[in-house]
Amino acid sequence: MVLRRDIEQRSPETVDGALVGVEGVYAFRVRGPADNEMGVGMRGFSGRANGQARVLVLLDGQPINNSYGGAVNWTALPLGDVDRIEVVRGPFSSLYGGSAMGGVIQILTRPIDRRSVEVSAQYGTHDTALFSARSGVRLGHLGLAGSIETLNSGGYPTQEVLRTATDSTATGGIQVTGVTRYLTRTGTVNYAVGLRGNNTYDRYSVRARGEYTLSSSTFASVQFIRQSSTFGWDPYTTTLKTADGQLLDTGTVVFQDDGVWKRMTVTPSNYLGVVIGGASNLYQAQVLHSAGAGGEWRAQVGLSDAPRDYNGTPGATATLDGGPGSYSWQANRGSFGNVQWSRTVRSSHALTFGVDGRRDRASIQTFTVTDYINGGSFSPRETFASGNALTWAAYAQDAYAVSSKVGLTFGGRYDYWRTYNGASQKAVTLPTEPYAERSAGAFTGKVALVMQPRTGTVIRTSAGTAFRSPSVIDLYRDTRLSSGSLLLGNAMLDPETMKSWELGIRQDVGAHVALDAAYYDNRIRNLIFRSVDLALDPTGLTSRNLNAGRARSRGVELSTTVRAASWFTLTPSYTFSDSTIVANAQSPQTVGKQIPFVPRHTAAAIATATTRRLTLSATARYQSAVFATDTNTDTTKHVPGTYDAFFETDVAATLPVTRHVSASLSADNLFDTHYYLFYRNPGRLL
Repeated sequence: MVLRRDIEQRSPETVDGALVGVEGVYAFRVRGPADNEMGVGMRGFSGRANGQARVLVLLDGQPINNSYGGAVNWTALPLGDVDRIEVVRGPFSSLYGGSAMGGVIQILTRPIDRRSVEVSAQYGTHDTALFSARSGVRLGHLGLAGSIETLNSGGYPTQEVLRTATDSTATGGIQVTGVTRYLTRTGTVNYAVGLRGNNTYDRYSVRARGEYTLSSSTFASVQFIRQSSTFGWDPYTTTLKTADGQLLDTGTVVFQDDGVWKRMTVTPSNYLGVVIGGASNLYQAQVLHSAGAGGEWRAQVGLSDAPRDYNGTPGATATLDGGPGSYSWQANRGSFGNVQWSRTVRSSHALTFGVDGRRDRASIQTFTVTDYINGGSFSPRETFASGNALTWAAYAQDAYAVSSKVGLTFGGRYDYWRTYNGASQKAVTLPTEPYAERSAGAFTGKVALVMQPRTGTVIRTSAGTAFRSPSVIDLYRDTRLSSGSLLLGNAMLDPETMKSWELGIRQDVGAHVALDAAYYDNRIRNLIFRSVDLALDPTGLTSRNLNAGRARSRGVELSTTVRAASWFTLTPSYTFSDSTIVANAQSPQTVGKQIPFVPRHTAAAIATATTRRLTLSATARYQSAVFATDTNTDTTKHVPGTYDAFFETDVAATLPVTRHVSASLSADNLFDTHYYLFYRNPGRLL
């Protein structure tokens, strides 16, 4: 669990940054708040954006994985309103649905318990500024709170501009210097000719919450969160120089590489990046009612709506100021409802029964535009994909206190999934193709046993099954990247199923040390997996979503809490994860290979020292290199586009100035370690 005081002591910029150091959790974020490729992974499931679909993320009980691919916009969440973050590893509760295969992350916002006004401002490297203001008031039975948070960053040059070249002679082109030779992640050669400009980012979030105590037994609350974000690019830098020292960013050029003349063509559009923006609204209401005799009703409804997220990609003749390109619009909406009844029976049974439902709708369409930055005039729609999904579930769970030292929790859940109105258009010259309605159902069961054989020792074991339906992007989305790669959906995908078990122990060593260890084993069938389709395209540029026959994920999670003194705490942790494809008749070359974007080793240690006048915090973390390809052929590391191993140390200090004012200073990546997680990292940040 991450508490509010942990967030204040470590001063992260984003909510996912507060999860660093939690055992079993790994995240991909390298270029600061502008990084939209990241996500949080657990128990052998990928932490990239669409891998996030297998880790359920809740905000005050409401799922916030989006309807399109299951991703979570972590940067958009207002950090100043977070009270605590709870992490449940594994699929061992019947209270949660199919997205909880790797686990559950529950973000709980701060209560309205008193009249308060809080203002916070941070400023750091790359003109990064975080400002938040929050106010709350309690008027008898009524509580009201509002907040605003802005995050702006001038960014840094995250990407080298890379081009390929052919053998040539010195004639017929402009001779240049300033070319840097790089290997690709698969060992071929390309050349850097400059840097894209600073990757800028701007975001604001507004939150309003109201609470009302209707009676001594009934409580109601509503909240609304609005966020909007954009990122773009400052002017780029070319490193190409002519013989007279002039910088060049256009034309056919020749240069020498180890005595061999090479030729390439560059244009200003090669130096440009994709511009991204969008906004979302989250609505939530819930009622709690105590029914007497230990019973309680909880009813909750919510809506998450992102009506228009956009990407603008520059075309061949575009410049930094605009010009032709392509535009994609993505819309997704997810509505959620849950009714739950719980009751304690004879002080030994904590019963929970409930039903929940979720309706997802998502679409994406692409256009050719006259201005890739602002849109301009739009061509007729070129590609399109959309779909709807409906999931209903009923669940029951009993937490049974067998004795004062033995607890047994068991439950079951039935999920029914239906996808309908699926359609895609693969090219402007092709008609929209509808897909047949499909449905599936699954019963999943869970059982967990917790024993305390003696004081200070807790042994736990759990087993369960899980189910996850494919998302809209899995089923229907076909995408051609600027690199020429074609990513195909698959409307015939089946849901994933999983059997899982774990064994863990927690042991106190004296009064100051607590050890925790767990082993887990997941057996997955029909894992939705993107694989290169050589039968369709021998060049290897085409890949499609498949149901891999079988996959296995197993690992070890270790953590220790050392309270060496009343003022000093140390919490080291280590996670080993072995995630591989076991059988895959449709893509046999992937068998025995590691699942992409899952690190085998992650480790972290957080040290906190607190005195009356000063709080010091230091976090050291390590993450091993990961593969980005299903066949694990990307073995070249520490070059653009790779996912390197890295070790970082972050530090923070907080000093109270007065009773109501405090100052803090923090440094991320204190020792200025350089590595790539596709993008090159920014180095030390203050």
